[in-house]
Amino acid sequence: MVSLLRASAIRYIVDVFIVLAAGYELWVQLGPDYLIVAIVIAVGVGVGVDRLIALIQNRERSRIPISSPEEVAEQPLGGEAGDSEFLPPPDIHKPERKTRTASLEPRRSGQVCSPGPYVVQPGAIKEISLDIKKGERMKGRLYSTDGQDFDWEIVDWIGSVNARGGENYDYIEGEEGVAATAIDKRKNDSDAWYLLLRLPRRQNERRIQVELERTS
Repeated sequence: MVSLLRASAIRYIVDVFIVLAAGYELWVQLGPDYLIVAIVIAVGVGVGVDRLIALIQNRERSRIPISSPEEVAEQPLGGEAGDSEFLPPPDIHKPERKTRTASLEPRRSGQVCSPGPYVVQPGAIKEISLDIKKGERMKGRLYSTDGQDFDWEIVDWIGSVNARGGENYDYIEGEEGVAATAIDKRKNDSDAWYLLLRLPRRQNERRIQVELERTS
């Protein structure tokens, strides 16, 4: 009923209906001689009802709270303020991407490779990768645990490939037929280094200890 009273068109239709109904009822009761009186009374009743409808509309409007622009802005979209079900999504900040740069400062400590001992078979080559960079120095010793002789070389990756292929190759440092030796070498290039332990023309295997560390 309240929703119908809020529409202006319905309001005017009701007013006209009330005036016509009241005028007709008065005309019937009073008779044709009192037609003008019936019309005046009917119009008065219509005006009174119209004022009553207007009064009801004003009361309905006064009950509706009006939010200020600030209150509307503070309310989350999709629900009442304080309704956790409609809270806006949290502001997730992407983590800053950090770039890790390789240190150019030479290392002064740490093992260059595992000490072993390494088992070397007769006629075979045992290759050991050396963790040493340009500008670093390695120092230590190689020795056979049973006192028997062996051959060794330090080569770059090309020398390693050629040695495995049975071709001639150059080595950076090396010796033949030693049971123990000392090594003190600084690396001045950026190529990978490998230690080769060899037993050409031997009959028995060797167990060789490799104790090499970075030093200043």
